[in-house]
Amino acid sequence: MAIILPHREETHLTHYHPPKGDYTPFSGVEHYNTMVKSWGLGSGSKKEFWYKGRGYQRIVTLEGYESYGVTAEYYTLVIRFQDGNLSCIHPAYLKEMQSSQYGKELNEGEAVQEVIPADKAEEVPSSETKKEKPKKVKEPALNLPEEKVSFTAMVEKVVLTYNPFNEENDDTFY
Repeated sequence: MAIILPHREETHLTHYHPPKGDYTPFSGVEHYNTMVKSWGLGSGSKKEFWYKGRGYQRIVTLEGYESYGVTAEYYTLVIRFQDGNLSCIHPAYLKEMQSSQYGKELNEGEAVQEVIPADKAEEVPSSETKKEKPKKVKEPALNLPEEKVSFTAMVEKVVLTYNPFNEENDDTFY
């Protein structure tokens, strides 16, 4: 019986982005812990992370980082895959990959229901009709002219929504 490890054997699925020249490796455990905490990737004690793609996931470790910008305040992580390849990734993108919902897609077994307008439903032969009747598509209550239209809106509430890319709260208007 063979043991199949997709995070090791299916390396052809991963698109590598190798570092551009030299990168800054972590100088020690304390340096590693402070940088991992600053990127929001955990408490710093976590050594392995998931790199997820369409239908696969691989284990990676953090090797170092590249800094860029005028004052070097922006970072790109340098990660090492188990096959030894190095690649670069933005810290927020790697953080998003750690979520259990990342990469979840519509299951192949689920059917997508097609909505047929009422005037087209009569053209379907009766032998091909399904037992379920299609839902009617609501027409907009207001037909706007093609040229620019100005309108006034009233905001009911403003909610702060967490944005994982910049790790700040954004204003959302309802």
